[in-house]
Amino acid sequence: MNKPAIHVVSLAALICTLAAPALDAQITASQGVETVPETGVEVQHFASPMVLDVPLPVSTIARMPVGNMVRLGDLSGFMCDDALFVQTAVLKSTGTKKLDKVPHQRYELRLFLTVRKPSHDKRVEVRAQLQQGGAPLGRVATFSTGIEEGQSKQLSEELLLPVADLGRLAAGDPPATLKLTVSARND
Repeated sequence: MNKPAIHVVSLAALICTLAAPALDAQITASQGVETVPETGVEVQHFASPMVLDVPLPVSTIARMPVGNMVRLGDLSGFMCDDALFVQTAVLKSTGTKKLDKVPHQRYELRLFLTVRKPSHDKRVEVRAQLQQGGAPLGRVATFSTGIEEGQSKQLSEELLLPVADLGRLAAGDPPATLKLTVSARND
């Protein structure tokens, strides 16, 4: 038998054996998750900006009587630089408002935020944009406030839905979402 051929085959087998673990090894990462002792809720940590696409139950919102409120999903599991949502809701306000000569139904978007302890006082900014199928609708509602460490604060801003679009939005094809972009920094 040819010895150089055996050496080449042996060398190739050795190289494949040594290289195999490197080819199989992959770097993995996961988002940090912890359970908040005060609430017992599992929370995912995000750095600013955190972007959440929240399903918006437009058919429920459109049918509810003036003065009623509907909660939007459970956002308590998402933390942005120690700022945490406690509750998010939409309140149907009275009447309509003309914006660029187009009638809009008035709603109030309410956000309840807290800054966990131990941390620092925070300056929190939330931008809320109604979307359907990824396309923005209406104007952006912007909330900005200072929240002390361990304290909570309610923020509210007018959210206007075009009256002409309410039927299409309520049909849910494609579904409407509320895009919340959250930034928090030490204050």
